[in-house]
Amino acid sequence: MGGGVVQLCPAATESFFMKYLHIVAFVLNVVGALNWGLVGLFNYNLVAMLFGSMPMVERLVYIAVGVSAVYLLVTHKDDCKNCMSMMKK
Repeated sequence: MGGGVVQLCPAATESFFMKYLHIVAFVLNVVGALNWGLVGLFNYNLVAMLFGSMPMVERLVYIAVGVSAVYLLVTHKDDCKNCMSMMKK
């Protein structure tokens, strides 16, 4: 009956981490997709407009979007319920 510290089991911690990693990757992909849509439709680059005065930050945003796309591509089968149901057939 000690100091009130709650320890999560490693599986619960990993699941928690993976859930939020997936959410962050999804949000970054949405940002990237919306940015490309704006570039294609209106020739307006929102990322460059927001971070253009900080080229290193702008570059890091593009890298984060690219890395998140690779992550979602690699883990999609495990995360997507539609894909899982198709794979079982």
